Amino acid sequence: MRLVTRLAAALAAAVLLLLLGGTAATGSPPARLADQVTDEVGALDGDEDRVQRALDELRDADGTQLFVVYVASFDGLDGPEWAAQTAALSGLATSDVLFVVATEDRAYGIDVAADFRESSEEMDDIGTQDIEPYLADGDWAGATVALADELQPGNGGTIAAVVAGVAVVGGGGALLLGRRRTRRRAEEAAEAAEAAKDPYNGVPTEELAGRAGEELLELDDAVRTSRIDLDYAASQYGPGPVAGFADALAQSGAELAQAFALRQQLDDEVPEDERGRRRLLAEVLALTHAADERLDAQAAAYAQLRALEQHAPQALDGLAARSAELATRVPAAETALHGLRTRFAAAAWQPVADNVDQARTRLDAADRAVAAGRAEVAAGRPAGAVTPVRAAEDALAQVATLLDAVGHVETQVAGAPARLAALQTETAADLAEARRLLASGAGVPGLPEAVQRAEAATSAAASLGSGALPDPLGAERLLAQADAELEAALVPARDLLLRRERAAATRDRTLDSARGSVAAAADFVATRRGVVGSSARTRLAEAQRHLDVALTATDPLLAVEAGTRADTLGRQAMEAAQQDVRAAQSVDADAGLGGGGGFFGGWSSSGGGWSSGGGTRRRSTHSSRSSGRSSGRSSRRSSGGRRSSGGRF
Repeated sequence: MRLVTRLAAALAAAVLLLLLGGTAATGSPPARLADQVTDEVGALDGDEDRVQRALDELRDADGTQLFVVYVASFDGLDGPEWAAQTAALSGLATSDVLFVVATEDRAYGIDVAADFRESSEEMDDIGTQDIEPYLADGDWAGATVALADELQPGNGGTIAAVVAGVAVVGGGGALLLGRRRTRRRAEEAAEAAEAAKDPYNGVPTEELAGRAGEELLELDDAVRTSRIDLDYAASQYGPGPVAGFADALAQSGAELAQAFALRQQLDDEVPEDERGRRRLLAEVLALTHAADERLDAQAAAYAQLRALEQHAPQALDGLAARSAELATRVPAAETALHGLRTRFAAAAWQPVADNVDQARTRLDAADRAVAAGRAEVAAGRPAGAVTPVRAAEDALAQVATLLDAVGHVETQVAGAPARLAALQTETAADLAEARRLLASGAGVPGLPEAVQRAEAATSAAASLGSGALPDPLGAERLLAQADAELEAALVPARDLLLRRERAAATRDRTLDSARGSVAAAADFVATRRGVVGSSARTRLAEAQRHLDVALTATDPLLAVEAGTRADTLGRQAMEAAQQDVRAAQSVDADAGLGGGGGFFGGWSSSGGGWSSGGGTRRRSTHSSRSSGRSSGRSSRRSSGGRRSSGGRF
């Protein structure tokens, strides 16, 4: 529902004056607000939807309700004073903000609660930096949207686009500005982000340049030395053992060339700025470090080769003994594999079907490598034994893995029936629980499907785990997966059931409290409807709606949720209504008005005030005028724990 309205009372008064031969006054005295947006001058024509979206988004974010008023003149008051009096007359809640603009006076005011999250200084910044540029260009809707955006919770810590572009409004351009404090935080955040990108933050640039030059020279020497070492190693051990050395050296050489290119960029005739220079130096150091670490790793591997050359005879003897030991395990593995083939389905032992044959082949290869290495040693060429030693080590490691795998499968298959039985019991229990939850109405999305899959898996697992050649491992895997899915679906269902049980236990108490809050607020508003505004009435209407939902809901969770909301809204409605009454009483007392008839549905005893008969209000002609219009910025703290700010544009 669009909340923009023109104050009918002001227009009616103007028409009456014209009929009587007078001149309609352009000043609008402070008055009680009837709607969230009041536009007496058509400032927001065509932009109502845009403004309303901004107000709705702000209210949805944290409950802050921004009231907006556009009039021609503040009737002699300055913006903050007009805003303060209007807020008092309207009984605004602590979460309400009032923004008022006088288009002909070229003045505005903002009124907030005294403990509003934005300080007085921050509200001043919002006014000068975010709102006044729009007002100065006549972009009334833009000013309102800018204020709503700046009041969004957490917006003070965001990075605003200080000069992100120029928004063309009307016939002129409005430079998009952020708050001064937001710009400061944005600059600090940008500096921190830039510092985080610099791995050498805090190190002087000249020192960094010296370090980069030294490490570049050291890497160049290391690469040259490594090429000589690689050539020697290849001649001693052959290309196979040193293949990794060659790859590492090639990559490090490429990084060295790239680092030299970056250094040349630093030294050429085109100077770099400070940030660019540090970035290039950091890249040079990153390249030299990576290349140096790679060469160090290969140096350690090269040292192992040299050690292996020196101890080749001992290494060959150890490999021969290891080969003989593994050969004694082959018959046992062959027997185990035969047993698996005769007692279980092929799916249970297929992964190790040829492991014994593969083990024998690799044992033969290892024995040949040991013999070749011993021949090299006997010929006085210990370096030539390095390659056979490495080949024998690799072959024997694979033999051990192949034989171990047969034993692992045998162990798994042997224990599978017991594990499968336990899993079947667990799945049956989970299925029973799931069926109970579904029957109680505590089902959650995915639970019925998980039950179906678990039931199907239970039947399939029973079939796989039995028969002449069962597959207990396959049955176990199938059932374990289905039960895991079922268990995952049960977790939210259990939680839902527990919450429903708790809600059922507190339902009556919650509804009794909600009934009391709503009834108390309804009685208070009904007997004081002449001064109770839209904020309190809106909350009361919502409270009644939620209470109706709670009273008719069959789901205890929904009933408690709606009842709690009704209770909260009812209390808020009472608070807002009481504020309205206090504000009206304060205004009447200040104006010297007597009686209280205006509070309860009739005219106030002064003959002015509000008329609540039939729910229609008229604006009082009373207003407090200042001696002259304000100029520049001004601020004040009004009664009722609120503060106002504003200025001219």
